[in-house]
Amino acid sequence: MSESSSSGLLDAIWKEVLGDAAATFNWLKDFLLGEFVPDRPFSVIVAEMLANFVPGVIIVTSARDAVAIIVRLSTHPERRKEVSEWILLCACLIALALPLVMAAAGAVAAGVGAVVTGIMGDELAAALRAVMLMLIEKSGKLVEMIRFLNKFIKGNILEFLKGVKFANYEKSLLEILQQTTGKLIGIVQEVRGKLLDARVFHVKIADHFESVQNLIQKLSTWEQRFYAVQQEGIQQIPRAVAELQQRLDRLLAQEAPKDSHVVSAGVTATKPQAVAPPKQEIHDTPGATLRDPAAHGADGADGSARTGSAPARKEKPDVPPPPTGQPNVKIEEVHSPGEEYALVNGVKIKPHLYEKLFHGADRSTLGVDAQMSAKDVAAKIYAEGLPGRGDNIDLIQHARGVADRAFRGTTQIILSPDGEAGAILWAMEGGFVIELKNVKGYDVNAELAGRVQTFKGYGDNAVEGETEIAVPGRIKPEQVEAVYEALKSRNGRWMTRKLPR
Repeated sequence: MSESSSSGLLDAIWKEVLGDAAATFNWLKDFLLGEFVPDRPFSVIVAEMLANFVPGVIIVTSARDAVAIIVRLSTHPERRKEVSEWILLCACLIALALPLVMAAAGAVAAGVGAVVTGIMGDELAAALRAVMLMLIEKSGKLVEMIRFLNKFIKGNILEFLKGVKFANYEKSLLEILQQTTGKLIGIVQEVRGKLLDARVFHVKIADHFESVQNLIQKLSTWEQRFYAVQQEGIQQIPRAVAELQQRLDRLLAQEAPKDSHVVSAGVTATKPQAVAPPKQEIHDTPGATLRDPAAHGADGADGSARTGSAPARKEKPDVPPPPTGQPNVKIEEVHSPGEEYALVNGVKIKPHLYEKLFHGADRSTLGVDAQMSAKDVAAKIYAEGLPGRGDNIDLIQHARGVADRAFRGTTQIILSPDGEAGAILWAMEGGFVIELKNVKGYDVNAELAGRVQTFKGYGDNAVEGETEIAVPGRIKPEQVEAVYEALKSRNGRWMTRKLPR
């Protein structure tokens, strides 16, 4: 049979043989049967990765690109000796390796620059990936790198680059490479095993179809290729890490760009106008005792009365009146816990601004009396907002429901079409849904993806079905757009009634 016939037969029996597992292995079938293009120019690959430099999706794109590079190295053994290929693979794996580094040694392990400039989480992973990709080009310039990074991250880019130590990531990069290639090997072995045992009408198809036998042989070849990449990586990853550090050090030896920046020195306070004291004449004889004004009146220093229009001399000067207006006092804004950042495994995560969110809560959660009418509850929320909660800003512990959590749960919809998610489910019947506006929050599923430690390693948010956006507990009155009462119709369907201000 031809290669096209083999592919067609696989398409025909894939679902019959593998059943529900077909969807799981479909992407691997695309890779192994040629839909992945491994021969694109190297510069095109790097340019595409830089163009897709988005911190919010770094985990997804890194995993996809890492598999693509491993397949590329498996297909072309001669490229396994090129250090640039392994630098590219390190750039793909860094976002997956960073949580391991953080869990083992904390934020400082990410480099002094990350701590100094406040670059954390996905932003740090994306920044490191971009630096690695730009270091592939030996003739790169420091000014170009800084200008590129300035488009996406804040802070002192030069200090961040000086603090990066790629050796901190070597062990985790090797571990992630072993896990990724091990997963690919395991999938290939499982698919091959299923094909070997597959039966149609109690007849093993592997014994009677040459195309299936060829496919099984091809899977065995891929298994050996993945093993080869895994073993080669043990030597090449440390080499690539050392080369990255050398190139970065050479780049930092260049003259840094001198950009001008506008710096705010603090909160502006009104400076009061200086009041010039009035001119006064007083007795000023060193060592002389003060005289009684009542006894001496307005006499001069020699006892003779002053004449003319000149003012009389005084024993003490008049105290000038205090300046009018507000005092020159610096006013500092007080932030609620979790408003500036949250923590995930000790790493700072910055919030996003959401124009509209919905928070559902029953009366006990809101802390209102059970006998208070719905209109009175709404009036209280409109006037006072929602009170703050605890001081614990750890998102993982928030998702687990610890008592001292600082956040409230919100969603972007009142109720999903399937009725399985939404703020109204937290409110329950008789509770309330509060529509919020211009609130800082954290996408819990996105921020915890691959960062929740379990007995099997690192996983995702255990309650990701809630599609929660965590917001600081304190909600100001001006952030309350509307208050709704959660009700159920006669047929049991959820509905809301908007309560007036």
